[in-house]
Amino acid sequence: MFDYALIILYFLTIMYGPFVLLFISIYFLLRGYMKSSSRLVLISFLIFIPDLLALLLIELEPILYVFLLLPVIQVFLYFRMKHNSI
Repeated sequence: MFDYALIILYFLTIMYGPFVLLFISIYFLLRGYMKSSSRLVLISFLIFIPDLLALLLIELEPILYVFLLLPVIQVFLYFRMKHNSI
């Protein structure tokens, strides 16, 4: 019984986890950009870090490789907004 629960949890984590983190990260990125909030952009980057590590260390869906550019955009927007707010 416990083995089946682990298999289901593993399947959901590998199959849907990266997509959920990706959508949440993009939501916070867009919300932070619209509000000009560097904190929301930083939260977006921190949410995307596990997804980024998964993309680099294990093989995920090839469509997700397009989003390797997302952390660069997030960091750029964070520093740009942080610099403009001072």
